[in-house]
Amino acid sequence: MIPIDRWVQYYQNLLTGNRPENEGTKNITPIQMDGEIVEVSEERVRRVVRELQNGKSCGPEVVYAEMLKHGTDKLITMFTWVINRYLNGEEVPQQWKVAYISSIRKKEAKKIVLTIRAFH
Repeated sequence: MIPIDRWVQYYQNLLTGNRPENEGTKNITPIQMDGEIVEVSEERVRRVVRELQNGKSCGPEVVYAEMLKHGTDKLITMFTWVINRYLNGEEVPQQWKVAYISSIRKKEAKKIVLTIRAFH
């Protein structure tokens, strides 16, 4: 049995974004925030939505990447409005901070935490 502190450490590392698959995201231009209102463009949102991976599980709100990708321009406009709202200080709803995480053990290893895949 894997001790709880190993699980905590594993998920903290997993959810920080410091993973090998995120290496290619280093070239993304950061949003400049120096006390002014932050505006993310619809084109930037459209580009990020196009890059979402298909076939991934969704969160409690049941919004799949494929739904966003096949949405109309109006969806991108509304999504951009929502993103800009919360980037500029509007309180993010608590239910958006919830994620379902399930650990699934790979068949070949029973005690090594690193062989557990997280689905969220």
